[in-house]
Amino acid sequence: MDKKPLVSVIIPCYNAEKFLSTTLQSVLKQTYDNIEIIIVDDGSTDSTSQIVSNLIEQNPTDKKIIFYRQANKGVSAARNLGIQMASGEIIAFLDSDDIWYPHKVITQLELLDAHSDVVIVASNFDRLSPYGKLLKTKKISKKIYYLDFQQLAVKNKIGTSTVMVRKEIFEKVGFFDESLRGPEDWDMWLRIAKVGKIAYIDEPLAIYREHYESLSKKNPKHQEEHVWKVIEKNVLSDSSLSEKIKKECLFNFYLDMGVLYYVRNYFSESRNRLRKALKIKKFNPLCLFTYIKALIGSVVGAKIMNLIRSRKILFKKRVFNSQYDNEVYKDKIMFILPNRAGGGAERVTFSVIENLSDKFQIILVLLKNEGVYQIPQNVSKIYCLNKKSRWSFFKLILKLAYIINKERPKIMFSVLDASHIITFFARKISFVKPKWFINDHSIQSLAISGQNFTAIKKFIIKKSYQECDKVVAVSKAVKDDLVCNFSVQPDKVLVIYKWNKY
Repeated sequence: MDKKPLVSVIIPCYNAEKFLSTTLQSVLKQTYDNIEIIIVDDGSTDSTSQIVSNLIEQNPTDKKIIFYRQANKGVSAARNLGIQMASGEIIAFLDSDDIWYPHKVITQLELLDAHSDVVIVASNFDRLSPYGKLLKTKKISKKIYYLDFQQLAVKNKIGTSTVMVRKEIFEKVGFFDESLRGPEDWDMWLRIAKVGKIAYIDEPLAIYREHYESLSKKNPKHQEEHVWKVIEKNVLSDSSLSEKIKKECLFNFYLDMGVLYYVRNYFSESRNRLRKALKIKKFNPLCLFTYIKALIGSVVGAKIMNLIRSRKILFKKRVFNSQYDNEVYKDKIMFILPNRAGGGAERVTFSVIENLSDKFQIILVLLKNEGVYQIPQNVSKIYCLNKKSRWSFFKLILKLAYIINKERPKIMFSVLDASHIITFFARKISFVKPKWFINDHSIQSLAISGQNFTAIKKFIIKKSYQECDKVVAVSKAVKDDLVCNFSVQPDKVLVIYKWNKY
């Protein structure tokens, strides 16, 4: 490639603080250097703007970073603003949570340079699961294919974050339709396919990040309405398309909507769309299977279906992928304390939290949010169970079990007897079974004999020591007491005298 055209990378973002840094780093690490990055913040209310500002200050490359902010108008308006502000003759789109491989830009530029008749080039992509596992695309040919209007009319086959396009094409087809929310990209590719050539590289050049909640949060009626607009406008009204192509498009539409309605627990609407799909293709396995699940959902109800889905999700293995997620997939440590008052136990615990490495995400659970000690700044989330009386004991257990299932910590760290007991029962009934560490600051046999402990309470405390994974004691005397009077195995007890030096 003789000349090095400027590539304008357009990144629309809305409340993208979780993944934006990783996304931007993937652009800065491109092997091609003549790049400008245009970030359009579509009215974010989180720390997105601060992340971008920090990156601009610390930018170690020669790549130019431009930042615009606008009121919340949608992703189409954000992309359109980026196109208008772009200085490059080549435009590349990247969503704020997706990732590029380092050779993405140069690979597509070489194709555009070699084929002057190609106006847009897309590619295959890998997926990053909600649990951090990189799902590699199988059967890669690395061949170049061409997608025509008929192929795209059947279904959208292009991932937006893989697209590189000549800027001049927007003078012919116009900008993204800002009235569409969801299928605006498909509408654009169909318009471009009518006037220009689209190339497709069968090689993953980007990583698409999957979110479990993204599908469940979509408004199915809203999504159906907007997709139908695209189909009516570009497919059904086009006389050049055969009836076979139109039927294939309608089948995919009804199947996708049936799945979307099913996920959102609209079982009647789901079956209605799936029946329409089955009229076009009678024996499609996915369509039949989803129809049966929607039928079951109508019988058992939404609550039971949600419970089945939650159990399935909770037992999925989460994989820490440090290459792509150095923030979101940190190992979580959950500290469970009675309150922020008291003596040495609470003070030492907060000192431990303050000195923990930033490799961990800290979650603090308080039975009561009262006391003088300040919560450390590195605590990511705080839950207060609001203990009011001894009769709220069962509610506390259910609340803590819910938090454990939601956060899925790698380690739980309970401090003092009240926390031990509630953690013991909550861990029993939760789907997730994290490792459990108990912290002891006193000789427990003396504490029990000196307080009004019932036989049941003594039994539960003893069982807690036996079922936990580790007991952290502040002295050898505390360890000896646990071994002799509570039948705790000696290798289970870890003696730490000074936490800040550990």
